[in-house]
Amino acid sequence: MRVTGGLWMRCLSVVVLGVSLSPAVLSSDKMVPALDPQAVPLLMEAYRRSTSAGARSKILESLGKQSHPELLRWLTRQLDDPRTSTRCFAIWALGELHSAKAVPALQRMLHDPEQAVRIVTVDALGKTGRDTMVALIVSTYLEAEDVQMRYVAARAMEGVGGPESGPLLLEHVREESSIDVQEALATAAGRIGGEDTIAQLIELLKNASSPVMEHIAEDGLKAGRPELVREALQPMLSEDWRLKLLATRILNALEPKP
Repeated sequence: MRVTGGLWMRCLSVVVLGVSLSPAVLSSDKMVPALDPQAVPLLMEAYRRSTSAGARSKILESLGKQSHPELLRWLTRQLDDPRTSTRCFAIWALGELHSAKAVPALQRMLHDPEQAVRIVTVDALGKTGRDTMVALIVSTYLEAEDVQMRYVAARAMEGVGGPESGPLLLEHVREESSIDVQEALATAAGRIGGEDTIAQLIELLKNASSPVMEHIAEDGLKAGRPELVREALQPMLSEDWRLKLLATRILNALEPKP
């Protein structure tokens, strides 16, 4: 089974969906519009009144689309809820704030006894901005036993890692057993890496041990900064037909779409 993005959706398996609330606040098939400050107090009040785990999760999902000065503190209080689904959605909503101020609260949730909560936490940390310390924390989960955790950690590194993280991600590409995780690692490396990472991806492409590894290296280069990748690929245009074909394909993918 392939691992896909949007890992917080894993938590929906433990909540009851399709719960109706007051039309003025929230409905089961229509979320409150994003960035509506007037909706936040109404949603918080609906959350306080509700006893349904499904309804509360849906409210937290809507709050994750809002911007309000009280949200960080209010969402942090919901992390102590005994229900796994509520903690998952509160963590997801904290990540959607895209704020480094959420990091301390999220770090605490890495010790939650539920694996689903820890996975969503790593995902949320990846949205808090580039930070060396956070990147170091997230990178430790690249060696987790759970393949979904490794996938989420690889994706999260795109948001928190800097150019110095590129070589580390490529080391994990070579050691990783899941193709999905390898693709996520290579893409993250290409996206955040500098010249050294792009050079390593080209070597990985040239010396690929299989068509799959060739494809993974190609994905990483396509995700890289176009100006770095174009310059690094130029020598390959003068090599044998296979490398020339690969270089041309990647260069074409980097061209702006009309």
